[in-house]
Amino acid sequence: MDRQRLLADEAAGWERFRAVVDAIPAERADDPTVTPDGWSPKDTLFHVAAWLELCADVCERIGVGTWDPSTAEEETPEYVDRINAAQFDRARAMTPAEVEERLARARERARVTFAGLAVMTADAWGWFEESGPMHYAKHVHDLAAFTAGTPSDPDVGRLLQSETDAWLELLAALDAVPADAFDRTAPDGWSPRQALHHLARWIGISAAAVAENRYWYEGGMPAPTVVIDQRNEELLAEAATADVGELRVSLEGNRSRMREALSGLTTPSTEAKRTFELNTIEHYAEHVPTFRGATPGSP
Repeated sequence: MDRQRLLADEAAGWERFRAVVDAIPAERADDPTVTPDGWSPKDTLFHVAAWLELCADVCERIGVGTWDPSTAEEETPEYVDRINAAQFDRARAMTPAEVEERLARARERARVTFAGLAVMTADAWGWFEESGPMHYAKHVHDLAAFTAGTPSDPDVGRLLQSETDAWLELLAALDAVPADAFDRTAPDGWSPRQALHHLARWIGISAAAVAENRYWYEGGMPAPTVVIDQRNEELLAEAATADVGELRVSLEGNRSRMREALSGLTTPSTEAKRTFELNTIEHYAEHVPTFRGATPGSP
């Protein structure tokens, strides 16, 4: 887990989020049409701030050894809805300036507590990833659609959340691969080096297509098996000489581009959404067994 990489990802996501927020006219701060539930831009900013505050709370407890995930309430949809509803009521009592100030404080506190952890844990990583970069991306879409005068697409938030959940599982499996095992063939027939290269390249190809609001294969969906097989053979040939460190940087960078591409669409097409789902959520799940299979002692 590269903490500096995640902090950089958060910073980049924040800049995109701020750019969309800053483009909203001040007189529309209380316009309740950002979401079908009646959220305004002000409500949305308070909501982002509140989840960053929760993230900071968890990181602080992890830092002092008092965080016990087994006693934390399960984050069911009902739990999230209840928290969001409480945030909504609190936001209505504040001015836009007060919300902006709270958001700035919350973000700084989340970054400081996460960056200051002596030992990185999966829980800290997950909370920061989901409350920061993923959450910003979700609401970049909502607010960009609001500014454009179009309804936001609820699939975007669902896809981004599912991608983050799948990414965290992939990351844990990838981080567990010993340095001398990247050319070890797993039971599924892939080596970690091959899978890492394969994932990075497919996400890069697909991110470009999503940015253009289309399916990755220009002939339409689904792509013919022969086209996929040919591309995979080309990628396998390239993987043999690819540097693992460079592949890791490429995978994470392309993943950020993919997420940015989807959240930046005000009216994402079915084809673009399917491309995102296919080449992140489903593709991660396909190759988690590769990394686990090459790692001694992994289930």
